[in-house]
Amino acid sequence: MFKPLQYDEGKAVELPFDTGETTTKFCVVVANTATGYYATGAAGAADVRYIALEAVTTAANGEMVLCLPTDGIRFLADCTDAPVRADDVGTFVDLTNSVTLALGSSTDDIFFVENIYGPTTDKTVMGYFVSQIGA
Repeated sequence: MFKPLQYDEGKAVELPFDTGETTTKFCVVVANTATGYYATGAAGAADVRYIALEAVTTAANGEMVLCLPTDGIRFLADCTDAPVRADDVGTFVDLTNSVTLALGSSTDDIFFVENIYGPTTDKTVMGYFVSQIGA
């Protein structure tokens, strides 16, 4: 889950999704350049611009889903790795799937880990998404 922490007021937008996409609240959303619609993100996503704000399974192309742009917003993020280590802070990491980070992975460098949130056994960090546009 990627839960927004601050600077998210008034930024929600509705985006058209592909048919059959299943979102969960606070999952990653990516553009599907093959269809022109949006889809639930996964490991290997190169640019995360939105987070879903509702759980939906779309029934038709163009069905609208409420989302939050990631620009300028800090997030709490769940990680698959435990415990979160001090040397994870200040690193760029990848997605494990649409709702968690892989702290030991830095191929896509999609999320910057700003700090550890709570006990390291909670597997939660605070940080923000990094745009790969033009990279």
